[in-house]
Amino acid sequence: MDYLRGDISSRKLAALCKYVPSDNPLRWHVSEGRPYTLADELLWHNLWLAFQIVVLLAQLGGDKKAKMPKDKPKYPWSVVDDESHIGGLKGQDPLEVLAFLDSL
Repeated sequence: MDYLRGDISSRKLAALCKYVPSDNPLRWHVSEGRPYTLADELLWHNLWLAFQIVVLLAQLGGDKKAKMPKDKPKYPWSVVDDESHIGGLKGQDPLEVLAFLDSL
């Protein structure tokens, strides 16, 4: 608004935009409303590559059950519909699940 009113110059506006942090709320629309920087993205990619190496080494060691999920989630918090996913309610009522867990 200040730029449109003429209170700040285009040069100052460019300098302000240049030094805005990469995880600022203005960029959250890109990452599903969460702070997520380029460094976070690289760490997530490296973690996924490490997971691939562990699965590959397990397969070379003779583990037949070691498999990678089909697709890499875009973000660590993304929900993936995959058969190998462990946990979840699997269509059960949450109260039934709590009752079952209490009976154990």
